[in-house]
Amino acid sequence: MNTKCQKHFTSMKNSFLEMNWSGIVLQQPRVGRMCGIKQMVNRRAIDPPLIIQLNTPHIQISPQSGSNYTCHLTLLDEDHSHRDHFLHPDGHVVENLLGSSTMSAMPFPNPHNNTLQLYFVFESLSIRVTGNYIISCHIVEHDSGTVQTILTSCFTVYNNKNFPGSLSKTLSF
Repeated sequence: MNTKCQKHFTSMKNSFLEMNWSGIVLQQPRVGRMCGIKQMVNRRAIDPPLIIQLNTPHIQISPQSGSNYTCHLTLLDEDHSHRDHFLHPDGHVVENLLGSSTMSAMPFPNPHNNTLQLYFVFESLSIRVTGNYIISCHIVEHDSGTVQTILTSCFTVYNNKNFPGSLSKTLSF
């Protein structure tokens, strides 16, 4: 990983005192291969996929609980400026982050205590242009309107020639 990226890791939490939940990045993206700026892109997912765990210690999770939480992603440069879009050489604006960037939480069994746990699994995110990036994850609880923003570690997106190869997954469901 780029040492320039490592020093920019940050995790921000909101200041609500009575928040009954919190999100943590369970699996960080570490590398990616650019998918290009042409109209027909060859989607190449970042590796490993981004997984966010929603900790809800005071809330009983049911299979329907996930619909109360949404996570939206935005792409940032390593200096924390937005990189969701860029200007194509032919003059039109192009999305840089491809894939499902908004989703509801999904319940999965927790292997440690046999209860349901909520997760956001972003398995098909791709990035068009090389560079060092951070993903900003905005989690919203719909009932209260509470928002928490957390950031991934910085990771590098390579061109095809310099891509170091896929990494082993750190989690499996």
